[in-house]
Amino acid sequence: MDWLVEVLIGSSFAHMMAVLAFVIAAGMWLGRFKICGVSLGATFVLLVGIAVSHFGMKFQDKLYEEFKVEIPVAAQAETAPAPAETENAEAATETVAADGETAENAEATADAKEEAKSKTLTVRFDRTSKAKDRQAYVEAYHGDAAPKSVKHFFDPDVLYFVQEFGLILFVYAVGLAAGPNFFSAFAKGGLKLNFLAVCIVFGGVATAAVIHLVTGINIGTVVGILSGAVTNTPGLGAATTVYGELGGDGSLLATAYATAYPLGVIGIIFSIIAVRVIFGVNIDKENEKLRAEQAAAKSEAKTDGAKKEAGHHPPVIEIFVGICLGMIVGSFPIYVPGLSVPLKLGLAGGPLVVAILMGAFGEKIHFPTRISPSANALMREFGICMFLACVGLKAGETFVDSIMNGGLVWVGLGVIITVLPLMIVGPLAYKVFKVDYFTLMGVMSGSMTDPPALAYSSNAVGNDRPSIGYSTVYPLTMFLRIMTAQLLIIFFAA
Repeated sequence: MDWLVEVLIGSSFAHMMAVLAFVIAAGMWLGRFKICGVSLGATFVLLVGIAVSHFGMKFQDKLYEEFKVEIPVAAQAETAPAPAETENAEAATETVAADGETAENAEATADAKEEAKSKTLTVRFDRTSKAKDRQAYVEAYHGDAAPKSVKHFFDPDVLYFVQEFGLILFVYAVGLAAGPNFFSAFAKGGLKLNFLAVCIVFGGVATAAVIHLVTGINIGTVVGILSGAVTNTPGLGAATTVYGELGGDGSLLATAYATAYPLGVIGIIFSIIAVRVIFGVNIDKENEKLRAEQAAAKSEAKTDGAKKEAGHHPPVIEIFVGICLGMIVGSFPIYVPGLSVPLKLGLAGGPLVVAILMGAFGEKIHFPTRISPSANALMREFGICMFLACVGLKAGETFVDSIMNGGLVWVGLGVIITVLPLMIVGPLAYKVFKVDYFTLMGVMSGSMTDPPALAYSSNAVGNDRPSIGYSTVYPLTMFLRIMTAQLLIIFFAA
């Protein structure tokens, strides 16, 4: 049964995937339940990930397993094989400890060796070493082959890859769905939608600046809270680089970001719901109106799509070529005078832009990217679930501790940064600028560069209007989020 133990509590890739699958399945199951008549859907994947991480899953830069063996240290050379002689058992470190204190100097003098006869030898093995090799080495010291404390480990590099790949799949599917109608929608009201998104962006930045000036909280912490509150990781990365170049502690931003992020996601969704409640929007009636307006166009599109899809395989090659191009576009540096580091669209912005272009012009240049609505929905759900599970697993390790050690104030400030601009601009957009509610849901999500909020919006209304609104404002919003996070650091910390 060792194989089953390894899958359940080990450190193998199978264990990592089993944990991710559990987090996603449990989160999606919980997302089916409605709270006050509202279902949060995939957002529960984030919450389950936080819980799993807090109660067991740990992350380390170097994965290892620690054993403590109480034997005479002088007997090491005589009785025990060196770690290098044991196949696949790569000992990371060997240290001598007394009364729980680790000795700093491994080269003890003759007198120290004599005194160390009752001391403890601590051996750390690479977690990828074979179990039998670890056991053979430890038993050579007449010790206990089981670790003194069992911990779950998750390779952070694997987690980062799964997280970013999931986000890429999600935004690419969103771009493909929005592409055919993107430019017509932009021509009709794109400038207005981007103006509203810019107001939300600068409203959040202004709120963060006021918080810094009034409370005196370190600007690095405030920018970290801002990045988490608006769920913008690229902005956090750019600000961390600039802050480090100015001599600040970049880890401060990451901790504040992780503390504010979960309620940032939830705050955006509840702001969208609040606008609906305030103006009494009826989703079913809005959908009926939309179907009546687009009945002829949808019928024609379905007939044309069925003809084109019949007898053809899904455009797998075209999709991955598009993702490759998206990586190139997202990595292209945009140099802005006065900024020490270039701006980039990033791993989310690049694929989104390319997917929109592919969806709009792919058929015309004989590079078809058309996929069925059900396939697109699967691609989006699969991507966003992987992304949310990884974010939750990473945030959960420090989330509770951060809150208990003063981070509760950070959470509250993050909620203010999230909700205040949305609840000012959202009602104005609906009542004064006459933006339909479905599009407004996408604009509010896109202005916060928040895929979970878009996933909630799309599932709640059952059409692509939120995706079109999101895609319309996302590129400019992403650029501004990255730029303003750096400008706050430069202006207040320099």
